[in-house]
Amino acid sequence: MNKEHVLHVFAETLRNQADADYIASRAAWRLQLREQFLWSALQAIEKHLKAILLFNERSARWENLPPPKRHKEYGHDLKRLLASVKCTDRLILELPNWIDDFISAIDNFGENRYLTKSTYSLPEWLFRLDETVWSIRRYAQSFNFHVTNSEGYSKDLRPMLLEAANNPLHRKTPSQYKPFNGFLEAVLSRSTQDQARKFLVWNNQFYGSRIRRKLKYQAWTSSTTPPQERDWFKRGNWQEEIKDYIKL
Repeated sequence: MNKEHVLHVFAETLRNQADADYIASRAAWRLQLREQFLWSALQAIEKHLKAILLFNERSARWENLPPPKRHKEYGHDLKRLLASVKCTDRLILELPNWIDDFISAIDNFGENRYLTKSTYSLPEWLFRLDETVWSIRRYAQSFNFHVTNSEGYSKDLRPMLLEAANNPLHRKTPSQYKPFNGFLEAVLSRSTQDQARKFLVWNNQFYGSRIRRKLKYQAWTSSTTPPQERDWFKRGNWQEEIKDYIKL
């Protein structure tokens, strides 16, 4: 195996983990667990973006590689990851025009696992997550294929494969488009009684066995303010009092 093959194995592993995080995020949304939805959504998008970088032989760890400068690690920074994916050579992305705003929202609230700042979720975020995952996941594969004819001439298939991935007809019936066989496709092939499959296909226009024109579910929104941002905390000297008990 060469380095390209090794990176692609790691990329596929990341993509499968991202798929599982996506299902977990949808499950948390259905259960109205806000922080769990946001954290799993961040994880799903992050790993899909990192998988894309690895499939293109780009670092999924350092923003600036190769040396001499390794600027800094990406960590969970979705905005920097998306910017790097957009700048990937020969990768033509077709993404929703609102995706930057949604990525910023998930970036802002996704890591708020300990409720260290005020947070909220909006009713449309489930649909936004579905379309975001569908839009970026199709690029989490290798487009580096060549065919050689009888005369020994090699043809690069990358432009044709990218054009196929960006075919606008896929958006008319997104649930019928299957760019590769990954973890999500494996879950979709399970019994209709499988719990992971149920959470994946529930009111999902982008993944499922049938075409959904309309969604039917009760939307919900949620917000909260952590103790350290409440008036009674700010009026007292509680920051100093409890600094050895909890990190704020």
